[in-house]
Amino acid sequence: MSKTLACFGHPCAAVVCWRAERDRARPRCLVGVVRGSGSQAAIDVGEQPGPTSDEREELRREVRVLREEREILKKAAVFFAKEGESR
Repeated sequence: MSKTLACFGHPCAAVVCWRAERDRARPRCLVGVVRGSGSQAAIDVGEQPGPTSDEREELRREVRVLREEREILKKAAVFFAKEGESR
């Protein structure tokens, strides 16, 4: 197991690789998920630069609202284009 840990260089990788070996799955796919969540935790506590989980959630909300507004504007443009053609 220490060989696997050294291979991936992440403390959580040993657990993931052990499970992957036990289940005969590919460990590289699982390690990426573990590393991603560990990186986000490091960002949240200020050890690494980047948007925190709260900031990411706020950005997701803003994107959702902008997409909804864009759909409304598309429908309005179609409505007014049809109205202009009928005159």
